Amino acid sequence: MNGQKSTAFIGGNIVTVNANHTMKTYETMLIREGEIVYLGDKKDLDRLLDANTAADEKLQAQNTPEIVNLHGKTILPGFTDSHLHASSMTELVLDIDILLTQPGTMLARNEAIKKYRNRLREGLCKTAHIIRGVGWDPGIFMGNPEGFPTAHDLSGIADDVPIILRSYDHHYLWVNQKALEIADITSETPQPRNGKIYRDAAGNPIGVFQENTAIDMVLGKIPGADYSVEEYKAGIKAFQNTFANPLGITMVFDAYNRENGMQAYYELAQSNELTMRVKTCFYADPAGSMAQFDEMIAKKDKYHVDHLFHVDTVKFFIDGTGLTFCMHEPFESEWLKAIGMPENYSGYAQWTQEELNDIFLKLSKAGFQIHLHCMGDKATTMALDAFEYTSKHCPIHDLRHTIAHLMQVKESDITRMGKLGIVAAMQPMWAQYASLAETMSSVSLGMDRVLDQYRIGAFLKAGCVVSFGTDFPVTIPPSPILGIQTAVSRSVTKNQPDYEQFKDKKLEPANDPGRDCCTPAEAIGACCYGGAYQCFMENITGSLEEGKSADFVILSDNMMRLGDDELETLQVETTYFRGEKVWSK
Repeated sequence: MNGQKSTAFIGGNIVTVNANHTMKTYETMLIREGEIVYLGDKKDLDRLLDANTAADEKLQAQNTPEIVNLHGKTILPGFTDSHLHASSMTELVLDIDILLTQPGTMLARNEAIKKYRNRLREGLCKTAHIIRGVGWDPGIFMGNPEGFPTAHDLSGIADDVPIILRSYDHHYLWVNQKALEIADITSETPQPRNGKIYRDAAGNPIGVFQENTAIDMVLGKIPGADYSVEEYKAGIKAFQNTFANPLGITMVFDAYNRENGMQAYYELAQSNELTMRVKTCFYADPAGSMAQFDEMIAKKDKYHVDHLFHVDTVKFFIDGTGLTFCMHEPFESEWLKAIGMPENYSGYAQWTQEELNDIFLKLSKAGFQIHLHCMGDKATTMALDAFEYTSKHCPIHDLRHTIAHLMQVKESDITRMGKLGIVAAMQPMWAQYASLAETMSSVSLGMDRVLDQYRIGAFLKAGCVVSFGTDFPVTIPPSPILGIQTAVSRSVTKNQPDYEQFKDKKLEPANDPGRDCCTPAEAIGACCYGGAYQCFMENITGSLEEGKSADFVILSDNMMRLGDDELETLQVETTYFRGEKVWSK
């Protein structure tokens, strides 16, 4: 960055939101060598430049800034995606895309399987030693009397090589018979802890696995199931070029990573090829021993590269998805009956309470941040019980422990999160009433519980720091602007295929409309400052302040003139990272 000329941005609305959700606007911003050096009005900028003008003509030319006239457009801080899987872009680059429709769109079972087979044949490489696909939807098969697809359903495509198909939400794996053989999964294979091998009536594995402890039993034994460091590097750079830079994302928390993925980030950071800051995490394996946490503690500083890349967080799945949500109350009785489950079934946790207490305390004492996947309300209760236990033995507020998703949470636990200082890493684009609400969620959980989900406004009112993410590639595109719009409206955005069907419905109780909405300032704060705070970067980025990194976006219009229902029309025209233009429309 040394020697970089100054750039002054004038004639627009330079907007930032601070920790208290207070919105400030400026007319002019000056950046120099990657930093913001001035925010204010044009007259004061002119006086500042005149006072600093060097007598030497050469120095004077260097100090004369480039002028960018915004013509009334808005600048915002660069966005942070506080929970996604950017390294999973590698799948979208290298694997066969078998995503048929938006999740929640119901297809007949046999029709879906036929389409998946056709997609695989279309993308098939005849010389491949492994066939990898991603995107199938487990929701199509839940509740169907014939159940999940099977290894037999993949017969005749490439029987002599393993086929491994990840679901769009990454909680399921569907494989062919060859993959079962290589992984040595048979009727004698015991069920893994907190994962599921789906079986037929005779106890034989059908080829579908749920949750990581089961999925890794297959992937860990098949050569080529994971990607090389170079393949991950290509995927990460593709994410930057395809999504991060065009959407204004200048920092991410990658919420799941394998060793090769971490090494890829590390090498990209060292070679200055990252156009976003990255934090990622170690994965806590419920099937592993306590020794795994000693290994993480030993590796805590292994991957750090300046302010570009950090690994000082441990990710836990407290529960899973679908039938592995961990709920206080049972799933809907009629649905449980239809799928042959016990009438009092309420899911389960991946860990015991005693384990969480002991591990959270161990990691907190070692200075680790803990990042949790919690969907069901009981999962969040267990997490908060463990944090409360830990807080009695060591301070935790400064560690910024984080719970992601927070689909269903008890009112008392929302209050507890605020008191304990737990960050709420939420996915605002999920806080909308759309197809999934009617086709799956309401059937399994009941409409009352569905309308009580993703309560962004309630977490803000409880004093939580809220950060926004997308869980990409579960949500594509990972658009912060669409997230801001959804957080404000709690309704489907115009880019969704089911917009016309659901445009007049909101994810809110009928007797308390607007209860969980947030203001545009709160939404922008969550997208920018909240994410930076979660990543311990709020002194570096996340808001537009003198002395901070020049990470920001120029939007296509004057945001201040738009109504709350028009925010989604904004587009990112230019993205700057550390003072450099990394994307322009």
